[in-house]
Amino acid sequence: KFANEEAMSMNEELQSANEELETSKEEVQSINEELTTVNQQLEAKVNELEVLNNDLGNLLTSTHIPTLFLDRDLRIKRFTPAATTLFPLLPTDLDRPLRDISGPSDLESLLADARRVLTQLTPIDSETLSADGRQFLRRILPYRTQEDRIDGVVITYSDISELKRAGEAQRRHSAVMQTSGDAIIVHDLQGSILAWNHGAESMYGYAESQMLGADVKALLTPHARVAHAEIVARLKAGERAPGEEATRRRHDGTLLEVSVSSSLIRDDEGKPVAVALTERDISPRKQAEAKLRESEERFRTLADSAPALIWLADEYGALEFVNQEFARTCGHGADQLK
Repeated sequence: KFANEEAMSMNEELQSANEELETSKEEVQSINEELTTVNQQLEAKVNELEVLNNDLGNLLTSTHIPTLFLDRDLRIKRFTPAATTLFPLLPTDLDRPLRDISGPSDLESLLADARRVLTQLTPIDSETLSADGRQFLRRILPYRTQEDRIDGVVITYSDISELKRAGEAQRRHSAVMQTSGDAIIVHDLQGSILAWNHGAESMYGYAESQMLGADVKALLTPHARVAHAEIVARLKAGERAPGEEATRRRHDGTLLEVSVSSSLIRDDEGKPVAVALTERDISPRKQAEAKLRESEERFRTLADSAPALIWLADEYGALEFVNQEFARTCGHGADQLK
């Protein structure tokens, strides 16, 4: 009986141990499932990091912007292939101090600005020249980690040579436009005025602030509007518009005779976007021509009424004018003798 009780007690202990083993087995199985999930997540993270690393590598390789990544000690951590056009860098130069690299002539200024960015955490922009004369905008920014910790600086060089040349050309054109005594007017294809120089102000009496955005038709007489529309249509069709003479209306309502030269302005894609007008006051010339015509008419009237023979010839002897008395004496009409 005692042995039976001991056997029963041992059996109960074995059952309890078995239950504990079953519980441990379930716990191990649960941990194994958790490890499997973590392993899958880690694998997904590794794949994501691999894709990001590939994207970053392709981005750095394909970009044409020279870029340097420096740590807090200003050692080279990474650089784009385009940076080798400004710095003689090799893959073995990683982790080397930038000071040891023979770079641009303003290397000391670059290092000083990089230290100031690390201290003040404020980006610094400055213009610099390369050895071959190209102009760059150098930008130094703090390198921030995902934990918002400053771990160095990023230096980029943007080539602004073309922008500088375009800006200088625009300033020259603007200076020529503003100092020209002729009226220079630029309007879009709908007639809205985009540019109005000092010559236009003095010629037409409108200030630039009054005319920017206004319709160019305010200057045109009804006949001139039709002629101007035809010229714009010819320019848009790719034809060259010949110079013309037209009548313009000034701010005070008086009319002005001008000679007009029209040209088409296109955008970078070759599409017409605006029309430029260069207009010159020819009223004094027109008045002089009118006085000359009046004088010629008076001369012809006096010559025809004179009893003497009057004639004019050019340097080759060709008759340019004969009066009525001369024509009667010769027995021919005045038009036949010319």
